[in-house]
Amino acid sequence: MADHHRLRHRKGLVVLYLGGAVALVPWISYLYLVQAPRGLAHNVAWLTGGLLALIAAGAVSTAALWFFDSPAWMVGASLTASLAFATAWFHLSAPSHTHSTAVTIRTFVVLGLPLALFAWALSVWLAQPRGEKGSLALGFAYVVAGVLLALGAARFVSFAPPTEAVFHLRLMWCGLDVFEAVGMALTGWFLHTRSRHVVVAAAATGALLLADAWSNVTATTSTAREAALAMAVVEVSLAVLSVVVAVTVAFEAHRMHLGRRSTPAMAASSSGAAHQ
Repeated sequence: MADHHRLRHRKGLVVLYLGGAVALVPWISYLYLVQAPRGLAHNVAWLTGGLLALIAAGAVSTAALWFFDSPAWMVGASLTASLAFATAWFHLSAPSHTHSTAVTIRTFVVLGLPLALFAWALSVWLAQPRGEKGSLALGFAYVVAGVLLALGAARFVSFAPPTEAVFHLRLMWCGLDVFEAVGMALTGWFLHTRSRHVVVAAAATGALLLADAWSNVTATTSTAREAALAMAVVEVSLAVLSVVVAVTVAFEAHRMHLGRRSTPAMAASSSGAAHQ
């Protein structure tokens, strides 16, 4: 049977992801030493509002992929959940103390929707082949989540200050980079072992890199703009590569699954023809 991972230059991708995970270790150590513990976040409306808009777009895209029965629907689910996780991590690890308790609770409830839906989607994906039962419910749930997230983004932008003081920046940035390193290591390992779980790991890694790049572009001070933009270019490139890898493996795994499912029927047909 043909291998369902027909990615070209697989060994190169394994080296890239595992090497990138290793390379992040000294960077995280350096960042931990030089990062100021507190500072000012700039363009707060663009930073958080933009992330919420990206999550909303991911939720709606996941619903569309699900309704059209695209093998890439799990890529969208993982991407959306990981963007929500990164946004929640920003709020949890570096609180600004300017938002009321009610606003904070609403924020985490809205951000919890993609994570709860991902748990549902993951259980369905692991139980492949999926049945028709519940398919409409999951798709419509993603549509509702997308609408709520879009409304949340618009609401946040309406009252967000231009700048705000944030704390625990060392924890926030180093923690996000640790998550990226773990995601890259898992992606490389799953590529090496030819596991279909690379679909989830690569999409999650891409989402974390995308959130990191977006924060570098929007919230960085003018004195560090050039370095932040250069880093953002690298992160976006790796994010795009991760999504491409995830989508490619999803389609190849889907084709392999169809081949396996058709094999018994073909064998039975051949056996019947032989008896005739």
